[in-house]
Order: sequence, then structure tokens, then C-alpha cells
Amino acid sequence: MRIVCTTTAAAAQVMVILLAAQLQPFRDYEIWPVFSITPPITYTMLTVLKRAQRAKIRAVADTAMVG
Repeated sequence: MRIVCTTTAAAAQVMVILLAAQLQPFRDYEIWPVFSITPPITYTMLTVLKRAQRAKIRAVADTAMVG
């Protein structure tokens, strides 16, 4: 599953949700582009998100869940 954020604010909100769920970068998800703040910013999930986590991410404006 990929989470595509079209703004940096959306990417930051998604990051907060993932970190609050105690998910770790590189272990549980990858970020692309790695050292950029230019949208779109994509999170590629390496683990399955729980239903509540998916619901929180879907509620973030300027995000799309693909796959």
C-alpha cells in the first residue's frame, strides 16, 4: 500500500500518525523522495496498517491511499 501526500502539511500529519502507532521508518515504511520537501511525498508501507490507522490517514486532507 502507498500513501501519497500532495502537500508537506499532509505528509507531516501522516508521519505523526505512523509514529504514534510506533511504526519505524525503513522497518515498517519507506518515504520517497527521502531528502525532499517537494510534494508529492509517498509512504510505501512494508507492514499492514490497522483499520483505525487507515481511517485516521484517510481523514487527512491532500492524501490518497493506493493499493
